[in-house]
Amino acid sequence: MFDIEIKRSARKSLLNLPKSYQDKIIKVIDHFMEEPYPQGCKKLRKDNSLFAYRVGDYRIIYRVYQDELLVMVIDIAHRKDVYD
Repeated sequence: MFDIEIKRSARKSLLNLPKSYQDKIIKVIDHFMEEPYPQGCKKLRKDNSLFAYRVGDYRIIYRVYQDELLVMVIDIAHRKDVYD
C-alpha cells in the first residue's frame, strides 16, 4: 500500500476545479494507494518517475517513489496548461 502526498499547489489547484471533477480526481488519487500505475497512466519523457493520468480535460501529474512506497501528486491542471 502506497502513501499519498499532495503538494500544496496541487491541493490548491484541485480546490479551484468544478466539484464534479474534484470528486473524480480524488477517487483516482485514492486509487493510487493500491495501484500507482493504473491503466491509462503515461510516463513523462523528462523523468522516469513522473507520470500523468487523464481525468476528462484535466491531468494529474505525479511521481512514484517505489523504495518509499510513496505517490506524490505534483500538479493538477487543465491539459492545455499542465505541461508548461
